[in-house]
Amino acid sequence: MDGLFAPAAAPSRPVPPRAVVSIEHPCLVRNIDNGLKSLGGGVALEKFLHLHDVHKTIGASLRPDDAMAKPVMSTFVRTQNLLVKLSLPKRTGRKRKRGSDDPWTADPLLADATSHTDPSILLRSLRDNPDGYGVELVGHARETHRFRSLPDFQYATSASPLAHMLRENLLPFEYSKLKHFNLDDRRENGIGGDVGPSPQFTNVDVPFNYVYRQNPAVKYAKDAEGQAMLYNPTAIRKFIMHQVSIDAESVLNESPVPLPPEETLDPHIQSTIQKIRALMEERPIMTKRYLMNHMVGTTDDVIKSSYAYVGFSFRSGPWRDTLVKFGCDPRTDPKYRVFQTVMFKIILPSEKESSNDPNKWMDARNVWRRQAKTRTYDKLTYLFDGKEIIPDGKIWQVCDITDPQLKRLIDTDNLRKECNIKSDGWFQNGTWAKVKVLMRDKIGIIMKGGTPNDDEYKRVMEFPDIITKDNIDETTIGRDLRVSKKESRMLTDIRNMAKLKYNRPLKTGQEDIETADSPEASQSAMNNTPGETETQEPLDHRLSDAGLEQGDSYAQVASPASEDLEDGASEDEADGVDALMGGTEEEGAFDEGEDVA
Repeated sequence: MDGLFAPAAAPSRPVPPRAVVSIEHPCLVRNIDNGLKSLGGGVALEKFLHLHDVHKTIGASLRPDDAMAKPVMSTFVRTQNLLVKLSLPKRTGRKRKRGSDDPWTADPLLADATSHTDPSILLRSLRDNPDGYGVELVGHARETHRFRSLPDFQYATSASPLAHMLRENLLPFEYSKLKHFNLDDRRENGIGGDVGPSPQFTNVDVPFNYVYRQNPAVKYAKDAEGQAMLYNPTAIRKFIMHQVSIDAESVLNESPVPLPPEETLDPHIQSTIQKIRALMEERPIMTKRYLMNHMVGTTDDVIKSSYAYVGFSFRSGPWRDTLVKFGCDPRTDPKYRVFQTVMFKIILPSEKESSNDPNKWMDARNVWRRQAKTRTYDKLTYLFDGKEIIPDGKIWQVCDITDPQLKRLIDTDNLRKECNIKSDGWFQNGTWAKVKVLMRDKIGIIMKGGTPNDDEYKRVMEFPDIITKDNIDETTIGRDLRVSKKESRMLTDIRNMAKLKYNRPLKTGQEDIETADSPEASQSAMNNTPGETETQEPLDHRLSDAGLEQGDSYAQVASPASEDLEDGASEDEADGVDALMGGTEEEGAFDEGEDVA
């Protein structure tokens, strides 16, 4: 009974004992002759088929007509495939509607001579003749050659004389032409000689799998017109901050780029814009720290989103790193001098100050560490009183300096007639240099836990407010033995800083920083040594006048500038004083919240 319901066995066909070699050509072969030619021709194929080597390969040339084109080499693979011959009825090239007696018409699909190899036509013929096709096994394909490697770089030899001679005389394999092959054996320097291309240019024959994947944070959405778009909801938001060059002819009165209307913004952003505008009615120029401390309950991103609607920032100059109200030009009126900024590098001592700490080497910055930026709502952190510093910023405005000694310097009527847009603003060069040097020294003392002593800065305060090449001698301290090393360093910094600027014309916008005097005079002024025209007393006499003896105490009467130079600060570093005080003018604008470590 089981045999009655057993399924019929599939028909079996014998496999002829014919060896078949399968070659998977890397190109679409539409012309059999060109396909064979790309594999080397009939002679090369016959030699390849009779070669008994498991590692044999064959090359396929992508330019069969160029004998010097590098072929793509195959890879041998063992397979167990069958070569099947499928016979289909040949189509006549005429057609008519199925089941009708209409006259036959020509089929345009069969007009091409190669249409019999078109897969769509073959499949159509197979469907139209389900019982009219034949199947025949040709042989067993036990080896297959596949082309999976990358082709090497191709070298065009059309302009090579050597390649042209090889192509004309050797490649035809004719004895008459071979006699004309002659190499140039003249001895030359070898420069520019034609030696032909390299046999191989690259060792990379397998394409690298880059495994490209879409960023998982990128999402698809549709825009207002219904078009698909990509967006990243986790990407950092970009904020617009209008930048103006300090030497621009005019400032911005409104946003130079189109912005979304304010009424389309989020309500909390609209409210923040109104608050900032109200603050700017009282202070048209403000630092980021001042703004942050007056915006209670507002995030940093919301404040940054409001910048483009309320003002702009100068790239450099006396008001750099501030937010300036639209239409306000501080270069036109001395009243805006109170909004000038001074910048310092706030650095804190490391917790691993001891050189005996065995773990000190583990700290990449074993002497200094960066102080984390904190957010506070204390409205007085932007003030400098000379006693306490909250390191939430590194920039102060002149109006925020409440230290009594510094106030006496900045509350002066001795101002410039025209603004110095590069450095000093409306203040004289001596005044501004004294403010920077004194404030820097006081900040350093406070950061170390000390309290500045105003008596130590009396000589600094007595320096002239205007330093020119005519009164440069008034900035030297002579042989006053009461001057400490600290004072001499501060006085040298003031003199060097002012000398970088006093020779600049009053015309604004001109960058002509020059040395104030000749190198000899500058060396004499900085080192506090007599000039060439002065007569020098013998060293023994000068030491006797000072109550000293030659030999063991001469260092005590060395000029303070010389002591400073011995301590490591040379006169060539005068150009670096501004960088020491406030960084270079090319730094990013309105970024005073970053503490430099």
